[in-house]
Amino acid sequence: MKISFVNLVIFLVLFFSCGEEKNKQAATYGKLSFGADEGIQYIAASEASLFSYFYKESSVTPIFGKETQLVEDFINNKLPLILCYRDFTKEEKQLLKERSVIPYSTVIGLEGLALITAKNNPDSAISVKDLKCILTGKGDSLAALQKKWKNLVFDGTGTGNFRFIDSMIRHQPLSPYCFTKKTPEECIDFVSKNPGTIGIVSFGLLADKNDLRVKETRKKIKILSVSEDGKNYFVPAQQSFFNFDYPLMRKIYMHSRDADGSLAMGFISYVSSEEGQLVIKQGGLMPARLAWNNMHLVFEPMKIK
Repeated sequence: MKISFVNLVIFLVLFFSCGEEKNKQAATYGKLSFGADEGIQYIAASEASLFSYFYKESSVTPIFGKETQLVEDFINNKLPLILCYRDFTKEEKQLLKERSVIPYSTVIGLEGLALITAKNNPDSAISVKDLKCILTGKGDSLAALQKKWKNLVFDGTGTGNFRFIDSMIRHQPLSPYCFTKKTPEECIDFVSKNPGTIGIVSFGLLADKNDLRVKETRKKIKILSVSEDGKNYFVPAQQSFFNFDYPLMRKIYMHSRDADGSLAMGFISYVSSEEGQLVIKQGGLMPARLAWNNMHLVFEPMKIK
C-alpha cells in the first residue's frame, strides 16, 4: 500500500503531537516528593503549593533536610529531585554516571549566608578577614575581636552553610569559639538571647519581609553587614546579589534524576518560568531568569565562592 507524502506528513504531525501531549500531561500529573535545603524551605514550599494549585492532578511535596543528606539521597535514588546550594562534585557526577544517571541541573536564583546577632548588640558589621579570624582562631586581630564576639554558632553540620564556610577557610579546623545547633530555629533563638554571638543561617529564612514568620524572627535579631575589602559593607539583599556585591552569596540549584516529560521536570519548568521566578523575587531572593528593571538576568558565567 502506497502512502502519499501529504498523508505521511499528517501522520507524523499527529504522532509527535500525541507524544508531546502525553509528555505535557505526565509533567503535570501524579505525586512527587522532592528534597529541599531547610534554608530555602519557605520558597520551596511556596513553589510546590502554587504548582499543585495550578495543576490540580498533581501533588508536589517538599521534604526539608540538610545538604549532605539531600545529595546522598539523590545519588541513592531516594529522591528524584532536590533543591540545594551547590552542583555535584566531579566524584559525585562520576558515581551517578556509573549508575546510568545523567542529572539535569539548573540554577534558579541567588541567595547568601546571613550573619546574624542579637537585636541589642551594638556591633552591626564585620569584614570577611575578621570572620575568618574568628572561625579559625588565628590572626593578629583575634584578641580585639574576642572582646566583641564571644561565640559563633552554625545551624548544624552537614548544611550548605557549614560547607560554604569550611570551603572559605580552606578546610582548616574551627576554633573553640565555634559550635553548632541542630536547626536554623535553634541557632536563631540562641543568637537572640546571647549578645556577642554571631549566627550563620541562610538568608532565605530572613528575606521575605511580608512573611509573618520572618517578621517575628527579625524582631529578635539583626543582620550584619559584611565587607570583602574592609571598606564597603553590604547586607544580603536582592540588590547586593544583583550587583554581585555581597561576599557570601551563592547559587540555588535544582537537580533532577528524571527524564524530560516527568513530573520532576515539569516542576523545574514551572520554577524556571516567569511565574515561578516571581515567587523567588517576591520571597526576597534573586531570580535567575526574571526580567529585572527591563534587564534579562543571565548569571553564567560567574564566580562565587
